Amino acid sequence: TDNNAEFAFDHTRKKLGINTKLTLLTQNFWTGILLFEYKPPGSWTRRETSDGSWFEVSDEARVSFGVESNPRKQFSGGFGAEAMVSPSTELQAAAAYTYATLNPSPALQLTLKTNLERRIGDLRVIDCLSEDGSSCWLRSTSRDYALALQDTRSLDLTARASLALSTELSLEGYMQVFAAGGGLHDYAAIFAAQGAHPKLERASTESIPFNGDSDRDGDRDDRFSFATLNANMVLRWELFPGTTLIAVYTRAHRHNRDLNRLAFAGLRRTKAEEIILLKLTLFAGL
Repeated sequence: TDNNAEFAFDHTRKKLGINTKLTLLTQNFWTGILLFEYKPPGSWTRRETSDGSWFEVSDEARVSFGVESNPRKQFSGGFGAEAMVSPSTELQAAAAYTYATLNPSPALQLTLKTNLERRIGDLRVIDCLSEDGSSCWLRSTSRDYALALQDTRSLDLTARASLALSTELSLEGYMQVFAAGGGLHDYAAIFAAQGAHPKLERASTESIPFNGDSDRDGDRDDRFSFATLNANMVLRWELFPGTTLIAVYTRAHRHNRDLNRLAFAGLRRTKAEEIILLKLTLFAGL
């Protein structure tokens, strides 16, 4: 069991967590972990805003588990999941992951990882206007904030291969497919927040009649879906002790769509972004 807290210079509480962790190790070196965590209300963050204001963090109750096999075996892996709810807000979240590692030879390692996440009812700050109608900044004296609940889902697939051709030469390949989608709903506002560093309390929000159609064309503009495909190859060659040549090739595809779901279709047909990097490190020996 562990407690941890963090405070800002003005004594504002940034974080407080209470967690209990149970770990099980079997004779075959399998590991099981069960974690319970609770974050009580009353913490604040500046990561949600960009104008120096404090945003109230929701309380969270979280439970997670993970199972991992013996990492010294030729084939190893693991899986886990977590669930989180906020007792005082609408926030809910769930995630799951798996990974597998294969070592067919001492020089070659193959790894595959997957991660799936879902969040519902996450209150986000989406805009802020100062008293003159401009965007908020550190010296604004009165501010109006627009907020909304955000629902998101994401999927991450990652594959990696590492090959040691010799003690001086190695090659590594990496590929990731990532997709995320979601949308906003239940818009609200905090009006006339005063001071250089106002505190945005969730209880101070007021509902506003906005349906997400910013351009009034009949279609909602607060839905999003994007996917990325990233691949790279890295060659590392130690020409002699202290002198290393690194060559990197990267290729990336990305698309954005106004959808409230994960969408992979057409990703490979999008315009590719390619980068080639060469780096030479010399050891002068002076």
